[in-house]
Amino acid sequence: MLSPNQIKAQNFPQVGRGAYRAQEVDAFMERLYESYSELFNENTSMKKKFSSLTSVVEEYNEGKNAIATALVKAQAVADQTLESANAKAEAVLAEANEQAQALMDRKKTEAEAYAKEKKETADAYFKKAESELQRILNEAETQSRDYVAEVNEKAAAIIADANEKAARLVAAAYKDAQAATS
Repeated sequence: MLSPNQIKAQNFPQVGRGAYRAQEVDAFMERLYESYSELFNENTSMKKKFSSLTSVVEEYNEGKNAIATALVKAQAVADQTLESANAKAEAVLAEANEQAQALMDRKKTEAEAYAKEKKETADAYFKKAESELQRILNEAETQSRDYVAEVNEKAAAIIADANEKAARLVAAAYKDAQAATS
């Protein structure tokens, strides 16, 4: 293949007044034609390859852009999904807390009602026991008064009987003493 410098440096010997040998010019032109044809074909092939590669690069860039867009969209969807999941988790947690608080409040109320009922029952048993104790004390006091009165009556009867016997003995002794002095 001829280089541009070879084409520029090509000299044809003159054969007369400004004329060149036709064979040498024709041979050069043939070599120039072959080099140019080869170069033209190579250039055409390169243009096709360049065009093909340009298409591939464009497709690659379009794919790259599509992937970048898809990644941005995917990131946005992931962010939205995460945000939505966090919001739902917070809502579920808040609802669970509310339910737990409501359950605790209900159980506290039930426990307080149960404790109040048991206290009232205990108070009622205590009052009943206190009342029964008072009744027993009153009955014991009555029995004790009755017993003391009975004992006092018996003691008074024994004392009266003893006084009567003593009076009889004194009277008999007085009579015996008078009879012995008379």
